[in-house]
Amino acid sequence: MNASNTTPLPIPPRKARDRGTARPTATTSARPRPLELLRELQRSLEPEVVVDTFASRLHEHFAVEGLTFEHPEHRLQWGTEGEPAFAASLDLEGDSLGHLAFYRQRAFGRRERDELARLSDLLLQPLRNALAHASLQKQAFEDALTGLLNRQALDRMLPRELATAERNGQPMALVMIDLDCLKQVNDTGGHAAGDEALRRVSQSISRALRQSDLAFRIGGDEFILLLPATGADGAMRVVERIQGLVRDGPALHGLTLTFSAGIATSAAGIAPDYLIEQADQAMYLAKRAGKDRALSSTTTTLRRGRPDFSADRIAARMART
Repeated sequence: MNASNTTPLPIPPRKARDRGTARPTATTSARPRPLELLRELQRSLEPEVVVDTFASRLHEHFAVEGLTFEHPEHRLQWGTEGEPAFAASLDLEGDSLGHLAFYRQRAFGRRERDELARLSDLLLQPLRNALAHASLQKQAFEDALTGLLNRQALDRMLPRELATAERNGQPMALVMIDLDCLKQVNDTGGHAAGDEALRRVSQSISRALRQSDLAFRIGGDEFILLLPATGADGAMRVVERIQGLVRDGPALHGLTLTFSAGIATSAAGIAPDYLIEQADQAMYLAKRAGKDRALSSTTTTLRRGRPDFSADRIAARMART
């Protein structure tokens, strides 16, 4: 998952008109009432929704064909993009909230530009609230060391991704990754070296994934990947790409970084914790087989049922390195 992203926002369909009916122009439609627009903008704490609401109203009343919002952590696009017909910097009480660009084939008149500037001022407070909320959410769901998503984010997103995969009739692969030698790195170079190892693996993961894929550090030296519309073979290719990137990196205190991985694929009605358990067991089998490899749960015999936290399971977890 990237810190800066581009989110396309939907553009409403144009209403059909009978032949012979005069084409309405933006200047003949009623302008949005400031108080009503402000109330609409205050209904959400999601930057995407706030910008979408604002852009939709401008489309209705000014025939705006496209809008982009630029911010260090967000890039939101609505409609079509081209040469900006009007632009505005968003500043509130010394805080820079980003930059707006409006697109329309026909140039805006002076009166329209003045009105767009006034309406943009209405966006400032709701947008600042939404950006602050998004920043807090990012902190809550982001691993501070690696910049990947954390376990709390996984608990929220995995059920949603499974439901989407089932609704679309497509598989989703879950990959469990566990570093093979983090204890040795810590013993040789200290915890700072261990942190560097985790960052390197995280960077390799990010480089190998698509924009639709999700990566999580769930604790210690364990990572989980969610790969939508991907079966076991496709997930294995992703793991091999990551392994190549990790191996090609420089040695860390004389140690070559490697990891073991387990792959599980979704099925209709599968429980999130069971899918994780499938990948977890395949990963431990990969470690027993010699480490620095990946196994798929479709090629191994795995227990069914709820996750097993018996003494044998705990002992296997403690002996993984």
